[in-house]
Amino acid sequence: LPPHPLPPQTDPKALERMRHALDSYHIQGLRQNLSFLHALCDHPSFISGDITTKFIEEHYPEGFQGIEMNELDWVYIAATAYAAHGSAPLAPG
Repeated sequence: LPPHPLPPQTDPKALERMRHALDSYHIQGLRQNLSFLHALCDHPSFISGDITTKFIEEHYPEGFQGIEMNELDWVYIAATAYAAHGSAPLAPG
């Protein structure tokens, strides 16, 4: 089948709500695609609505490899882990 165009994204507030929902969603122990969905929300073609049903094939021909995390990302993760578990012992003993 040829690619089918999807309706353009015209509501920036909806995109922001989607980003917030993805950032607020936490899954432990299971494989999930949150990093892909987050990258999708930031992709210029997705934001402009210039996408088709072949979006992944066209933009990620080798598959989605994840996102590169910078130093600030790691600091945020460490601060979040400390806030969540910093006052509790990590292991008995």
